[in-house]
Amino acid sequence: MDMKRETKDFLWKLSRVSHNYVETLDKTISNLEMELAAARVAQESIRSCAPLPEDITMTESSGKKKYLMVVGINIALSNRKRRDLVRAT
Repeated sequence: MDMKRETKDFLWKLSRVSHNYVETLDKTISNLEMELAAARVAQESIRSCAPLPEDITMTESSGKKKYLMVVGINIALSNRKRRDLVRAT
């Protein structure tokens, strides 16, 4: 009987942690969607040389902007020297 109760307690705690984690992810996604929308408005404003609307503010969550960049290079699998050279660059 004691083992069943421990299992139930564990599963309840695990569900609470999972629920909190999902809520945190939802908030993060929501914030990123708002930042993306603001960035798109700013980009369109720059492209059209129009002033940025006053109600759009670019938020910085930690003071420093973090960027992610992915570079894809098409190289044939048979050319190992070229792949190694590109990776080293």
